[in-house]
Formats: sequence, structure tokens, C-alpha cells
Amino acid sequence: MSERNLCPSFVSTRPEDLQRFREMPMGTNEVPAVMGCEYEPGHSGTHIYGVQEEMSASTDQEGELVAVYWWAGWGDGSATPYTISVMDPCPESYGYVPALGEEGMCCLPLDHPGPHSPGGAASE
Repeated sequence: MSERNLCPSFVSTRPEDLQRFREMPMGTNEVPAVMGCEYEPGHSGTHIYGVQEEMSASTDQEGELVAVYWWAGWGDGSATPYTISVMDPCPESYGYVPALGEEGMCCLPLDHPGPHSPGGAASE
């Protein structure tokens, strides 16, 4: 595993959001007390963190459960610590992952700046 170079911006997760996202019955992520921007240093625009991926009760045309992706976004010097919104994920691959034996899917939102990413601070 190699460390990725990430934007140094971070925000503290509000207690009510920690509780809300940690208690989602079909949530798949552990929600941290501090959220760090998942983009590369020097990116333009809003900082972003993928807070929670929640499997919904609805299904797509193939009968697969539909995921809802919750993101925190914040700006430098913003009066609001962050906002939470639902955004579509990037559908692209970031490259072949030997440990998976397949292409790894980007873990950033659709139309993100910079390269595709495996998400988190480490990549295969």
C-alpha cells in the first residue's frame, strides 16, 4: 500500500451528523470525527469528503440495490463548517488492482477535479 498525497483541509464532524450517519441501518462506511478532503492538494473549488454510502430499499433495472452517496463539502474560510448533500459517484476506474483482480472504481463524486481515486488515504 502506498500513501496518497491529499489536500490538507479538514473539518470536524458535528455530533448530530456522527450519530445520524453512524446509525443509518444500511450505511456502509465508518464515519470519522474529522473529515479530510479527498482531493489532491491545490485543487480548485469545494473540499469534499464521502461521508456515507447507504444502500436504499429500491432496486435498479437489474434488480440490484441502489446506493445513495452522502458527501460533505466545505470551502476555505466558510462561515458554515460544511454542508451535506447527495451526489452521484464517478463511474470511472482508477486502474487495475491486483489484490481485487479487477479494475478499481473511483471513489470521488461525478465530475470531480483531478485524477480518479481509490478513496481514503491509501491505494493498492
